[in-house]
Amino acid sequence: MAVLMRGTTVGDTKVKISHQSGAEYLVSAPTDNGGDGSSFSPTDLCAVSLGACASLIMKMFAAGKNIPVEAIHFELKKDMVAAPRRIERITVTYTMRYCQ
Repeated sequence: MAVLMRGTTVGDTKVKISHQSGAEYLVSAPTDNGGDGSSFSPTDLCAVSLGACASLIMKMFAAGKNIPVEAIHFELKKDMVAAPRRIERITVTYTMRYCQ
């Protein structure tokens, strides 16, 4: 199944992205790359998507196996490298809270 998403530049350093559900979000270039850092950058979205995806997969797996997981939290750190500019490392820590 295909999902339709769109993006439109807003000024010089922002992009408004939209999802077929109607959800919209403003993405901003980070301060170290000429933006104002007022929101998630495209590479921030890439990294946090990893954390969100793995959290959902673990939660759904636990539900399918009747493992009583109440919540899964994650903290994520994204490290960038300059030449060429790219994500160098993503470090994710997950914490699970079980139902009692």
